[in-house]
Amino acid sequence: MKVLLFLLLSLNILYAVSVGTIVSLNGAARVFTKGVVAPKNAVQGMSIEVGQTLKTRLNSEVKIKFLDNTNVIVGSNSSIEILELKKLGVSGEKVLFKVAKQNDIKGLTIVTQSAVIGIRGTTFMISSDGKAQAIYLQEGEINVKPPTGTFKSYLKSDEDDFNQYKEQLEKEFSKYVEDITMKGATAVSIDGNEVHQLVMTKEIEAELEALKRF
Repeated sequence: MKVLLFLLLSLNILYAVSVGTIVSLNGAARVFTKGVVAPKNAVQGMSIEVGQTLKTRLNSEVKIKFLDNTNVIVGSNSSIEILELKKLGVSGEKVLFKVAKQNDIKGLTIVTQSAVIGIRGTTFMISSDGKAQAIYLQEGEINVKPPTGTFKSYLKSDEDDFNQYKEQLEKEFSKYVEDITMKGATAVSIDGNEVHQLVMTKEIEAELEALKRF
């Protein structure tokens, strides 16, 4: 039994797929590996692999450089899970991305509790207050879908929609959509299936600028 377990662990290590490296660490974080009980303490220079989840502690921050030159900052009390080579799971207070241009057809996919985000090359931040989730897009373009069903979107509509629903102009306009497309310098809040416009503040812009000083 012990020999079999050793062989399985050896095969897991042999076929582990690295996606990036921790380039800096402030505070403390742990790396959990699927199928391994005990987590490892994150350290600078550590490789991050498919099947692993990095979780930061309070007042901690980890910077990861991916093999495709995508840069990620995992903020305090947050986590990033490497689901697949081009698929990441994100949760917690704050995670920032500067995604290098994706040349393949599929691009990068990020999964959160509230959304599935398709990315090709952009700079943005995902944050959460424990209930609603916010997406702040600095540049580029992303496509955002709900995990299931549709969004009830309160975002600014185009002229045709407003003409169609002109009797509601004095009220907050909403419609059900399968997805939304965000373009540079925009922000949204997702609470359940409801999507609202947010303001891109100077404080948020300053946080996103940290990605340029990677």
